[in-house]
Amino acid sequence: MMKLLGYFFAIIFVVAMIGSCGDDEAAPTNTEPAKTEPAKTEPAKTEPERTEPEKTEPAKSEQPASESSGIGTGKDGVLKRDVFVGVGETKKNYDEMFDYIVAKNQDALMRMVVDGRVVVATKGTAFTVVNMGFISAMIEIHETGVRGWIPIEYLAQ
Repeated sequence: MMKLLGYFFAIIFVVAMIGSCGDDEAAPTNTEPAKTEPAKTEPAKTEPERTEPEKTEPAKSEQPASESSGIGTGKDGVLKRDVFVGVGETKKNYDEMFDYIVAKNQDALMRMVVDGRVVVATKGTAFTVVNMGFISAMIEIHETGVRGWIPIEYLAQ
């Protein structure tokens, strides 16, 4: 998860830097002396300007999207689609699996499947949420008892 956030902020930084590059070069250069005009004075206003009070929205829930729709820690559900599950109590296999998916390294991903560090769960597989995070959840598959991590967008009630 931290790697994803790091990549996200790095991309934002690069885009911001690219967007600001050349702003100084694009500014028009004017070598003529500036023309000065006498300043116009307006009569002073006797009535202060009125501003509308700012409208505030109620604070949004800090719950993960899936949890606000009814699925959360301790709840049962089914998978929306076929998904790779990073097996284990920690996110080590999930993070490695995700890196291979992002890099489109199918050979390394298949080695993880052969080693038993990743399993494929099919659409409709029943599970219990063991630990709900903001972008991933640890589930226990009912049929096999395997525990592992998946992205929360694959969870359904």
